[in-house]
Amino acid sequence: MSFTYDRATTKTIYGIPAEHEYGRWNGTFANGVTSWRRLVQQRITQGTLNTARILVVGCGLGLLVEGLKDEGFSRAWGINLNDYFRSFWDQATCPLSDGTMRYIDPVTKDQSPIASGQRWPLEVRADVRPLLGQFDVRTMTVTQIGTFTGLAGAQRSFDLIITEDVMTNYTPGEVESIYAACDSKLAGGGQVRHLVTPGWDSSWYGLSGGAPWDLAQWTASLGGRTNHQFQDITGVTS
Repeated sequence: MSFTYDRATTKTIYGIPAEHEYGRWNGTFANGVTSWRRLVQQRITQGTLNTARILVVGCGLGLLVEGLKDEGFSRAWGINLNDYFRSFWDQATCPLSDGTMRYIDPVTKDQSPIASGQRWPLEVRADVRPLLGQFDVRTMTVTQIGTFTGLAGAQRSFDLIITEDVMTNYTPGEVESIYAACDSKLAGGGQVRHLVTPGWDSSWYGLSGGAPWDLAQWTASLGGRTNHQFQDITGVTS
């Protein structure tokens, strides 16, 4: 992995001011959390049973997991690798204010100051928090899957794995390891859907991440895998 979404990198990519942190108000879509629900409706629900075991790789604040849950998928979990996003999952680990922080309400967009020494407000919904875990899909073991999800035996695999704008973090030489890791965690007949921002170029931000491929180039990188599919994460409509 050529770079991680640490605090500095995330703020650079999303244009987050110094007095703010990453939150529900500032994500992939300009109109906020409602778009994540539409993302599920438009990219995930078709052909996916509500009983499917789903793993979201690169879950961030868990908004896609939240959208899946709200659409009736009762067996969905999310994993994320880096410490920065993980810090927002529990109030005890949220960033401390230096007195300059301003919290933006995810619905009204109203800003309010956070006193020095107080932590950034927890933005992960209480019913979603237990569904999030800090793991690397490449090294996550069957035992860890069972402990994290509560699944047992042959159930410790997934019918659908979603990579949430993860692949653009990896160089062309690294993507095969992600594909293989996903395959190793799929149930029989399982599928992988890679949600990506086509043409995303990490060099725009001074980073050495993945190639700015279009969907055809991403599909070609699969080496003939037919159970993987790339989809554009952008352009979600009302």
